[in-house]
Amino acid sequence: MKLLPLLSLLTVLAQPVRAQSQSEMNAQAARDAALADRELNRVYKQVLDTLDDEGAKLLKASQRAWIAFRDAEAAFAADEARGGSMAPLLFSGTVGRLTEQRTQMLRERLGIDDTSAPQPPRAEPIPEPRPMPKPTPRPEPAPTTEPTGAKSQALAAQQFFDAYKAHNRKAAAMLATETALKKLVWKTSAGDNPTLKLMDNTHIYYEGGGIELELARNSAGRWIIADVTLFAD
Repeated sequence: MKLLPLLSLLTVLAQPVRAQSQSEMNAQAARDAALADRELNRVYKQVLDTLDDEGAKLLKASQRAWIAFRDAEAAFAADEARGGSMAPLLFSGTVGRLTEQRTQMLRERLGIDDTSAPQPPRAEPIPEPRPMPKPTPRPEPAPTTEPTGAKSQALAAQQFFDAYKAHNRKAAAMLATETALKKLVWKTSAGDNPTLKLMDNTHIYYEGGGIELELARNSAGRWIIADVTLFAD
C-alpha cells in the first residue's frame, strides 16, 4: 500500500465528501478493481512481448501464482466483515490495491517510472439526483451524519485500518468522524511504507511515526473512531 510521509499526514483535505450508501461504495470499489485489472493485463502483455520462450514461461507461472495469492488475500480481508454489507468493499479494495502493486512491479521490469507511466482512469461515483428544495418559512440546519460504526472496538479499528491502507476515504467515513478524517491525507500518490500495521486496536504504527485512534460509541451504541492523534518516533 502507499502511505504519506508524516508531514503530509498533517495536511487537512479541503474537499467535502458526499455520503454514499454501502451498496454504492461496494460498486465503486468493484469498478476500481476492474480498471486496475485491465491496466495490469495491458502491462503484463507488454512485458511478455520482451521475453524469450523461457522467460515467458516463467512469467506466466508467476502470474498464475500471484492471482491465486491476490484472491486468497482479498477473501481473508473480507472475512473481517463476514456476512456483513462491508465485505464486498474489503474484497474489491484489496484486489485493487494488490493489482496496482503488481502492475507497478511489471512496469519496473519495463524500465517505466511510476510517475510517468499512464494510470488507469478512476471510475467516478454516480452522482445522486438533487432533490427539489422544499419551501419553508425558516430553514433548519442540516443534520450531522453520524458514522455507522462497528459492533466492537476491534472490528471498528480493523475496518478503519483497512480503509486507510486502501486510501478509501468513503469507506473510512463509515467508521470515523469528519474530525478524524480531516487529520489524514487519503491521496493515492503518497509514498509507500511496508511497515504499516495496526496494534492494540488503538494505534497504527509505521517506521518513523504512528497514529493513535480514539474510539467512542455513537448514538446507536456502536464503536467509531472519534478522533486521531499523529505522532513521530
